[in-house]
Amino acid sequence: MKLHTLLLLLLVSLFIACQNEPEGQGFSPGSIKVLKEVNKNGDYRYRGDLVKAVSWEDAKGQNTFVMSARPKFQISEELYRKRFYAYHYVQTPDTLIRIHYMTDAADSCICDCEVSLVDGKIHIDDLNGDEIAELWFAYYLDNRCDVSPVEMGMALWSNGRQLLLRGPVPPPEDNQWKDPLPDPYVDPASTLTDMNLRTRARALWEEFK
Repeated sequence: MKLHTLLLLLLVSLFIACQNEPEGQGFSPGSIKVLKEVNKNGDYRYRGDLVKAVSWEDAKGQNTFVMSARPKFQISEELYRKRFYAYHYVQTPDTLIRIHYMTDAADSCICDCEVSLVDGKIHIDDLNGDEIAELWFAYYLDNRCDVSPVEMGMALWSNGRQLLLRGPVPPPEDNQWKDPLPDPYVDPASTLTDMNLRTRARALWEEFK
């Protein structure tokens, strides 16, 4: 009887342990703080006008992402350029450290000259289970004069390294676009070599386009 009771208690304990075990790799529930808008008067530095600033917490501590842009400016008698900037800061006990930076531009514009986030969002998650968040965003570089494919870039940042994909995507104004377009290519400025993250980035590209 005692043996039967002990076995029953053991099975119940194993069941409870399995129920409480986190699923898969990555952050356990609640270990990454929800993204929030950051006060525009923060200590971070950026060029141009603020577009978006968000913060989160991971194993590195308090993180801040800042995106800013310059108004379009003339580069020749007929051509314009619109440039944006993106920064990743980490707050240490003593100071604010910038660990990543990039810039890109809609260039040689004759008609449109706009840079915009594809879905207006900055995305964040622990994609490789190292308790340091990956951050990614997609953006249009629009220098078109008609309803034609638009250049899209997608940046994925991981622990100070970057993967940047580029390529044409269907025009946002035409949700019936059927013509095939070239696959995205990896920008030479990319420093992220993790093949799992590169594969995930390619899947994210398909979701954005």
